[in-house]
This record gives sequence, C-alpha cells and structure tokens, in this order.
Amino acid sequence: MKYNELRGSRIRGIYKVTNSTDGKSYIGQAENLHKRWLTHWRSAFGAKPENTLLYIAMRECGPEAWEFEILEEIPKGNLDKREIYWVAKFGTFGKGYNQTPGGGTPGHLGMLGKNHSQETKQKISAKHKGKTLSPEHIARLRGQKRSEEAKQEMSQAKIGKKRGPRSPEHTAKIALALKGRARTNEFKEKQRLKTLEIRQSPEKIIEFNEALDDFRTLVQDFCASLGLVLISYYESCHSPMRLVCSEDHEFEKSLTQLRSHPGCPVCKKMKKG
Repeated sequence: MKYNELRGSRIRGIYKVTNSTDGKSYIGQAENLHKRWLTHWRSAFGAKPENTLLYIAMRECGPEAWEFEILEEIPKGNLDKREIYWVAKFGTFGKGYNQTPGGGTPGHLGMLGKNHSQETKQKISAKHKGKTLSPEHIARLRGQKRSEEAKQEMSQAKIGKKRGPRSPEHTAKIALALKGRARTNEFKEKQRLKTLEIRQSPEKIIEFNEALDDFRTLVQDFCASLGLVLISYYESCHSPMRLVCSEDHEFEKSLTQLRSHPGCPVCKKMKKG
C-alpha cells in the first residue's frame, strides 16, 4: 500500500521510507501510519525542523525524492519486535537513516521509553520562560483553517473513543485557568438562548411535567400517612402548603416543617390546653 491510499485510514504497523536519490531507507512503527508520515513532514519542513539523519536528508533531497510503503500491518501485538526485525532485514541501522536498531533499544539515540529528569525539565522550562509569540505568528495561527478533509480525518479518528469524567485535579486546573476571565455580553446571550432552547424543547417540557406529577403524588401520599389532606402547595420543600387535618382544622406548613414536626398544630395546642 502506498501513502496516497492511506488517507482517512487508521492502519497500525511497520512502514519504510526510501530516498530515491541514494536508495537509503528508514524503517518505523506507528499506531496510525497516516498520522506518523504527516508528523515526519512537519518535523522535517515545519517551523522548528529537527536535525535527525532522516529529516536532514528530507530537506536536502526535497519532497519528491521520498517513497512511502507499508511493510506489515499489525492490528494487535508488539510493534517493537517487528520493527527490530525489519530494521535488521533491510540493514537501515548503520546503512540507512535509522539511528537505533529499532524498538527503542536502550543505549542508542531516541527518547522512546525514556523520561526527562526533573533537572532537564526545569532547564527546558527556563529556556522557554518569558518567550512571547510575535504578532505575525499569532495572526498566522489564527488565520489557519482546517480543510474539510482534515476535519473528516479528525472526526474519524475520534469515533469509538470515550471520554471519561474529569479528575478533580483536571477540573481544578480548568477552574484556575478560567478564573478572573470576564464573560462578554455576546457569550452571555448565546448561553441564555441555548438554555432557553433546551428548556422550551417538547421533550424537556414533558419530562418536567412528569417530574412535577411524581413529586405531587409523593407529597400527597406523605400527608395522607399523617392523616392530613393536601389542599394546595408550591413545587418547593420550603414553601407553605395548605393542609386540613381529620378534625377539619386548616393550617399551613412547609414540607420541611411537616417532616420535622408532623401533625396539626391546632390539635396539639388543644391537647396541651
């Protein structure tokens, strides 16, 4: 399979990139071969090009000199072992553009399977601290628009993936990032219209009315268990309800008060008297 047949696919496996100028090759592995090849192009010709053997050769020989092919599709299983096998088979470590025997082999170049130390992380952070993007760079980033093809590929890549609930740490980070930001009137109006649209949808109205009916039934049953008849009430636990006891005494109590002090206050006073 060639690269132009990869668009929109999510093939997992081993690939080979060959330089038609000198015949040298590079063997690699990827969970998504299409995305991996695009990453190679960005690393070679992007705003911050990398200087590995492959990317230097890509810049020197130009885009037209490279051929991409899939050596093996591996839906499941260990990619490292198969990458090591193919690198050895073609001899691309030493005679090609691979800088390791494959599979993130320890003792060779590459960060696969490794982590930066805290000291290295602090150095990287200090190096980038205080840097600001130029107005031209910001304008260029804002002006970028994804093609319909790119949008479709992103959509396909997310199909079947489930996003779990945010962790408390993640939620706290989002809250901290949004703290102090003032919402524009335009944003507020959009939110208001969105909420209004949801509340006025037929499904929501039916759901709300059903919930009210269930609540009313529960309140009536609770009052009946105390020997009381419900005359009227508001859809709130703290609003006063008009009730009548078995002795025809009419009084008002909220549902919360009735749960704390059940029964008719008039009858209780008469008993005490």
